[in-house]
Amino acid sequence: MMEEKQNNNTFKPNTSKRVFTVGLFVLSILTAFVLGLYRMPPSATYDNTVFNEVFYRLHQDHYTQPSESQLWEGAIQGMIDSLDDPFTIYRDAEAYARYQESQQENFVGIGVTVLNADEAVVVTSTFPGSPAEEAGLMNGDIITHVDGVDYTNKSFDETIGVIAGEVGTTLELGYYRPGLDETIFVTLTRREIDRPSVVGRWLDDEVVLIEIRSFNENTADLFIDMLEDFEAEGLQGLLIDVRNNGGGFLTTLVDILDVFLVRDDTPLFTREIWQSRSKFEAAEYGDGENTKPYPIAVIVNAFSASASEVFAAAMHEKGGYDVFGVTTYGKGTHQTGRPLQSVSDHFLTITTGIWLTSNGNWIDRASETPGFEPSIIVEEGEAFQIPLLYVKADEVYEHDMVDEKIALMQTILNLIGANVRNDGYFDNDTETALRAFQVDQQLSNTGVLNQVTANALSQWLLAYREDPVNDDQLQAALQYIKDSIND
Repeated sequence: MMEEKQNNNTFKPNTSKRVFTVGLFVLSILTAFVLGLYRMPPSATYDNTVFNEVFYRLHQDHYTQPSESQLWEGAIQGMIDSLDDPFTIYRDAEAYARYQESQQENFVGIGVTVLNADEAVVVTSTFPGSPAEEAGLMNGDIITHVDGVDYTNKSFDETIGVIAGEVGTTLELGYYRPGLDETIFVTLTRREIDRPSVVGRWLDDEVVLIEIRSFNENTADLFIDMLEDFEAEGLQGLLIDVRNNGGGFLTTLVDILDVFLVRDDTPLFTREIWQSRSKFEAAEYGDGENTKPYPIAVIVNAFSASASEVFAAAMHEKGGYDVFGVTTYGKGTHQTGRPLQSVSDHFLTITTGIWLTSNGNWIDRASETPGFEPSIIVEEGEAFQIPLLYVKADEVYEHDMVDEKIALMQTILNLIGANVRNDGYFDNDTETALRAFQVDQQLSNTGVLNQVTANALSQWLLAYREDPVNDDQLQAALQYIKDSIND
C-alpha cells in the first residue's frame, strides 16, 4: 500500500497546504453524513427516511438486541464494502493499534509479511528464523483459518487481527497453497520478531546489495545511513532489492528516490487525486540534487507492489537505471489515511486516486499495464518457485506410490544433485536418491518420505534459497553491475 503520511501521527498529502485543508474538510463532511443518518434530520440531497426506519426496527426488534454502536459500525462497514475496494479501510481503536505496530521495525507475531488481495491474506515473505518460516509458510500461501475458524469470507483486517497476540501464546493456522487440494494446518507460537525494513551486505569486494523490505516511517533514514557507511567503505556498485516489498509511506519513497534522482522537469511520479468530488493532478518532483557516480540496478518480482513499483518505475523511467526480475504485482492506487474527528483512535484509510509513472503510465491490474515490466526480464529459478514440502505426522509415502508430494520431493532431490523422474511416481531411483539424502542428513535410512524427512528437505531448500549464488535474478543483476564497473 502507498500511503500519505501526516505529522502528529496522521497522514497528509505531499503536495500543498491547500490539498491538506481540503482533505480535512472532506473528512468532516463524511463524518457529519455518517453521524447524521440517524441522529440528524435528512439532508437536502439524501433522503435517509428508509435508513432511519431500518436502523430503528433492527435496534428495537431484532432478537439479538444489537447495540446502536454495533449497528453504526455495520452501517459504516457497509458503505465501505459497497466500494469493492480492499484498500479503503475503517479501523477501530484496536485495529488501528495493530496497524501502527505493523509499521515498526519489530513486532509480536508469527513472522510474515502479507498482502491484501481482495480481502484474502496472501503471504509475500517470511522472516528468517520466524515461527512462520519454521512451520513452512512461503510466498503465495493464503491464510484461511485461525484457531479452527474459517476466515475465508471475512475481511483482511479481521484475519490479521486474530493472528496478532501476546508473546508466548499459540495459535493454529490454516492456509491454502496453490497446487494442493487440502488446507494445511500448523501450530505456531507467537514471539517478538525483528523486522528491519532495510538490510544490506557486501556481495563481493565491490558490490553491495541493499534490500528495502518495506517503506516504513524510519526506512529512509536507515537506508541513507547504511548507504553512506557502505560508500565510506569503498562501494563501487549497488543493487537495490525490492522483491516482496508490499509498499509503504509516500514520504519515505520520495526521500529514498531523492538519493539517486535529480529534480528537473520530469516528475518522479504523478498522482491523480479526488477531493471534494473534484479531480486534480499532483506531480512529485522531489528535491534530489546529485546522482551517484557508481552503477545501480533494481530487482523486483511479482510481489513487489505499490510504493516499490513506483520506486522501480521512477528509477528506470526518470533515472535510466535498469530493473531486473519479472512483472510486478500491479497496485496503481494510493491511499490517504486520517484519524476520525468524531471518535478517538478510529482511523479511515481512503483510496483517493491513482499514481502514474514518470512517463505517465498507470500500472495497475485494472489497467492495460497490469504491472511494471522490468527492463531486463529474469525469471526466478525453480527453487524459488516451488513450495516447501509439507507432510503430516501420520502420512508416509513409499515405493510404487504416486502423489504430488512425491513429485515435489523428486524436484528437490534433483536440485540437490539427483537425476530422478519428477512426475510423482515413487520408483527405485527415487528411493535410492532419498536414502542418500537421509544418510547425508543423518536421518533414519528408511527410503520413505515421512514428516521428518520432508522437514529436512524443506530446510535444505530454504538454505539453498538463502545462498545468493542460487538466486538467478540477483546473479544477473550482479553480473551487469560488475560489467559496468569494468567498462
